[in-house]
Amino acid sequence: MIDEIKRDLKSLDEEVQQHSIHLIGYAFEIHRGCDDGAVPVELNQLDINNDVVNDLKDALINYLANQPSELNRGSAYNVLGKVYDSSLKEFLVDALNKEVDQRPTVLYQIMVALSKLGEDCFDGKESLSMFDFEENIMSAKKYLTGKK
Repeated sequence: MIDEIKRDLKSLDEEVQQHSIHLIGYAFEIHRGCDDGAVPVELNQLDINNDVVNDLKDALINYLANQPSELNRGSAYNVLGKVYDSSLKEFLVDALNKEVDQRPTVLYQIMVALSKLGEDCFDGKESLSMFDFEENIMSAKKYLTGKK
């Protein structure tokens, strides 16, 4: 099943890619013990261990290197945040740098992923919205300035 999920990330059909990204997100949540009872049938019998998580994480990173659509790119960054893996911080900061003046919805998803790693990308704000484009861009730029 894991090979099928990774194969579907390479599909030309964006909906198939999106489904694969969502399955990976569920797998990461199951691994962390956050099963909400809504596990997709495809994942019911799988042993989601550290090797599987690392394999899926690498598949997502490779997927993102191919510049998928805005929707799928944002979803993939958000799902990477569900790993809570601090080794992703540099990758996500680089992505934030690339997206800061590009796609505000993707920018927001990267900021959410970084915040799951304990990074204060939102400049201490408690109310967060993907649609606060200007505010998120300013917060991201302030965060990135502090990283230089």
